[in-house]
Amino acid sequence: MALTITRKRVRLNDHATFASRLADAMNAKQLSASEMARLVNVTPTAVWNWRNGNSVPRPQALSAVAVALDVPEDYLVKGTEPQNDDTPSTPGKPETRSIAEMLDDVRIEIARATGFSPDRVKLLLEIVSD
Repeated sequence: MALTITRKRVRLNDHATFASRLADAMNAKQLSASEMARLVNVTPTAVWNWRNGNSVPRPQALSAVAVALDVPEDYLVKGTEPQNDDTPSTPGKPETRSIAEMLDDVRIEIARATGFSPDRVKLLLEIVSD
């Protein structure tokens, strides 16, 4: 499979493989095309075209899709399997994700629950020390 990245779009020679990985990830998250479209700020038709192998998302939309589906972009583009991190975290051991990544996940979950686009959800974090 050849991958060409240009400033305007990501092109795959194997659209069907991308489409099937997208469909699998959307099914795992129980997202419809309309819900995915709202989350990544595109039309449902665009998502339908991606799922049916007619086109692939542009780089910015691809990033938003990966975030919304909680999978790496490489998984969608190249088929690199996402790592399954089901192991419980060790108490007292800091999380390996950054605060920004955690907040982004929360923002997407709030957007999904409320039906808003993730870019319309703003979070304010206040950390108060003793």
